[in-house]
Amino acid sequence: MNPIKIFITTWHRTEMLERCLREIKERTATPHEVIVFDNGSEEEEVKYIKDLHSNHMCDSLILWPHNTGPYFPKAVFYSLTTPEDTYYVSNDADTYPPNLEPDWLSRMIKEMDAYPYIGVMAPQLPPQNMQGPKYENGNHVICTAVGNQLSVVRRSAWPVEQWPQESGKFGDDSLRSERMEANGFLTAYMKDTWCMHGGQCEQWGYTKEQLAEDPRKAEYDLPYYYVYDMQTYMPVDDYLQDWRKQ
Repeated sequence: MNPIKIFITTWHRTEMLERCLREIKERTATPHEVIVFDNGSEEEEVKYIKDLHSNHMCDSLILWPHNTGPYFPKAVFYSLTTPEDTYYVSNDADTYPPNLEPDWLSRMIKEMDAYPYIGVMAPQLPPQNMQGPKYENGNHVICTAVGNQLSVVRRSAWPVEQWPQESGKFGDDSLRSERMEANGFLTAYMKDTWCMHGGQCEQWGYTKEQLAEDPRKAEYDLPYYYVYDMQTYMPVDDYLQDWRKQ
């Protein structure tokens, strides 16, 4: 298998990107290459990202010339892979991987190899109701949609010819899952593999001016806080007990 391409989308919040790159570097044993996709950050931020690339924190850097800010077309990632890439990963710069044996990526690929009907799978991330869980199977939970959270995509499941040109503006994660399901592939998240969403913080980590550029955020709930293990990113027992009662 080719090294897994891990695409990381970034827009402002360079400190989150640096942590994301560092943890992927330290916590991913599966052969991989990291491609940072900057979607119109400011000049000083781009300089910072270029320095991260120069310091070998990522393998490639793409500066998206169309500058669509907080929106981006996920089909771009498909176009940067080949049929030899069975899987690839799409991720936002504010999502961090757990430290596991074997690593998070090999766990997810093993599960997707065992269940070829899974089109896209992500690590688990609270609150689970945001993903719309349906039923458990194997070591995963079939759900309605997963976000851009270390999501492993089966390239053959991507309905690129059905992807509308306006995608990337609103609800494209849900749209991806809907189109995959129409083609016989399901969406899932892992039962025993968690990740951390650093964007669950005050103003999602943006300045007020940056936040105003993304009207979706105005409809979001307040950031979701919980206590988790710093290595596995698994919530502590009190949270799990509460979740099992839901």
